[in-house]
Amino acid sequence: MRLVVIFGPAAVGKMAVGFELQRLTGLRLFHNHLAVDLALRFFPFGTPQFSRLVSALRTRVFEEGASVCYVELAAMQEERLRRNVTPLRLAENHPKRDVSTQLQR
Repeated sequence: MRLVVIFGPAAVGKMAVGFELQRLTGLRLFHNHLAVDLALRFFPFGTPQFSRLVSALRTRVFEEGASVCYVELAAMQEERLRRNVTPLRLAENHPKRDVSTQLQR
């Protein structure tokens, strides 16, 4: 299995690029919210149990990968703020669907 790790700040387009890469290459997409959403079914966000489960899920998936490529994405803050409320982001980012709470941070 080949893994492509896309990293960068929030709302930079990691998931959008990941979905497009999956579509073009047939690679499978393991995005952050898969582990986070699963852990949230059992433990409150930020608790030690939540953090351990998210870390263990990520670690096990990465350990199974034969090779890893890293891609860093960057965008200006204005673009990231615009992207923060796009339908794709809100659909895949369950804990952050309340945009008004995000903007207060």
